Amino acid sequence: MNPQTYFQAHSAPGLDLVAACVGKSAQDFAAPGIDAVRVAEVLDLTSIYFGETAYPGIQQEARRALAQTQHTIDTLLLIEAQVKSWRNKPRKAWRLRATLCLTPAASIKATARKLKARTSTGPAEGVRVTRRKKGNHTLSMTASPLEIATILGKLKAVDAHDRLAAIRKIFQGKSAPVAPEVSTNVIVDLGDLAEISAGKGDDIVLSMPNGGTMTGAQLVAHRLAEHGFVTLVHPVHGAVNAYRLQRFANDKQRLMLSGVYPRCVWPDCNIPAEECQFHHIKAWVDGGYTNVDNLAPLCKYHNGINEDSGPADNRGKIVKVGGKAAWQPPWGGPPVVVTGSP
Repeated sequence: MNPQTYFQAHSAPGLDLVAACVGKSAQDFAAPGIDAVRVAEVLDLTSIYFGETAYPGIQQEARRALAQTQHTIDTLLLIEAQVKSWRNKPRKAWRLRATLCLTPAASIKATARKLKARTSTGPAEGVRVTRRKKGNHTLSMTASPLEIATILGKLKAVDAHDRLAAIRKIFQGKSAPVAPEVSTNVIVDLGDLAEISAGKGDDIVLSMPNGGTMTGAQLVAHRLAEHGFVTLVHPVHGAVNAYRLQRFANDKQRLMLSGVYPRCVWPDCNIPAEECQFHHIKAWVDGGYTNVDNLAPLCKYHNGINEDSGPADNRGKIVKVGGKAAWQPPWGGPPVVVTGSP
C-alpha cells in the first residue's frame, strides 16, 4: 500500500463517508480485508448524524459544523467518546456534540471536560425553616454534593434505618457528634487517572455511589485511601458471577456495580446506588443469573414499575445494549443508554 494514499484516506472528512453510508447495512461491506468493527462504528455515526432524532435542529447544526471543521472519522469517534456519559440526557448530549463538532480536534477532550464541569450549582447553600400553622415544621439544608453525602454517611453510621433518629441522638448527646464516615466508592475513569495523578484534576468531576461528587483535585487532597475504595472503570466482562446459586447481589457485586452505575439507571433518576435495589435485567423468575452483567441499580420506585417480563408497553423496562444498561421506552424507538458518568 502507498503510505501517502493511506494517510490521505485517514485524513478525509469523516462526514462525507458517513453520508455515503446512509441506507447501508453491515452486510453491504462484508468482504475480505474490511474491518467489521470500523464498519459498525461508521454505521453508528450514520444513525447519529442522519438518523431520526428528537433534536433535528441541533443535528443539522452539528452537520454544518463538521462541514466547516472537516473532522475525520477518528475525530468523530473521539467526540462520541466524550458524549457517551450524557446519553441519558439526550438534549445535553446533542448540544455537547454540536459544540465539539465545531471545536478543533486537539481541543476536544479539554473542551468536553470544561463543559461537563460547568453544571448548575443549584440553589444557594443554607439551612431553611418552613413553619406551618398546623402539623410538623420542616428544617432543610442545601450544600455541595460531597458535604451532603458525608453528612448522610455520618447519620447512617449512627442509625442506618432512621435519619431523624440519628439526628436526635447526635443533638441530644446520645451519640458522638462526629460519627465515623461510611466508606464508599470513588469512581475514576482510566482516561482521567493519569491527569489526576499529575495534579491536573481540577476540571475532572468524579461520582460516588452515595450521591456525592468531587473533583480530581479534591480526591487527591482527601487521599485515596480515606475513601475506602477506588474503582477504576474499564470494560471488563464477567468479573464476579453467582449464576443461579443466589438471588441477591453479594457485597462484592454491589461494590463493583455501584462503580459502574453510581445512581439509579432509570433516566433522570438521581437516587444514589447505595440506596438502590439491585435489579435482574433478565428476571430471576425467567432464569436470569445473579451476574454482574445481568444486574443494575434501580431505586425502589423504578424497580417496582419496571416491566420485568414481556414487552415494555406500559412504563418501560431496563434492557442491555452493547454491554450497557438502557431504558426501553414503552412507546417504542431505540433504548436510551444509561452510563455512570455525572
